[in-house]
Amino acid sequence: MKSIIIGIDPGTKAAGIAVMLDEGNGRGYWPQLIRTVRYDREGFDMVQALLDVVRGHIDYRFRDHRVLCVIEDYVERHGNSKSARVLEVIGALKFIMKQHGCPVKMVSHAAWRGEWTNFTMRCLARGENVPEWIARLGEHEQDAAKMAWLEVEKQSTAPAEPGKKE
Repeated sequence: MKSIIIGIDPGTKAAGIAVMLDEGNGRGYWPQLIRTVRYDREGFDMVQALLDVVRGHIDYRFRDHRVLCVIEDYVERHGNSKSARVLEVIGALKFIMKQHGCPVKMVSHAAWRGEWTNFTMRCLARGENVPEWIARLGEHEQDAAKMAWLEVEKQSTAPAEPGKKE
């Protein structure tokens, strides 16, 4: 099945985006787009900038691709006054993705970090490497790519649904 996984790491002034694409040709997922979006104005402006980057991938949903958007959930720390912008970005992204029929999965920072550590340890135990391209990314890009790649791993190890052929 053709699939797209979009990982988004929202922040107060920057957001990381990673788009993983599987064309269903047996080669598996590969990173099609990795980018950091920086914006210093209102949260809605950042949402617009994020959508400008991923809009084409959202529209794939209408062309026999399964699309999933994974967004890091925000937890306020120490009364950060800029948290309203991040919450605005997350809320608008969730709304727009759902309007396009794209499921949204919210993941906490601690949860995906723990999963990434487990994934890394499993790779080392099997004598495999973690995808090298991830290590070369910037902070927000790397976080978005790790969230998306964890979903790739979950989908590739999940048993097929009964009666469905991939």
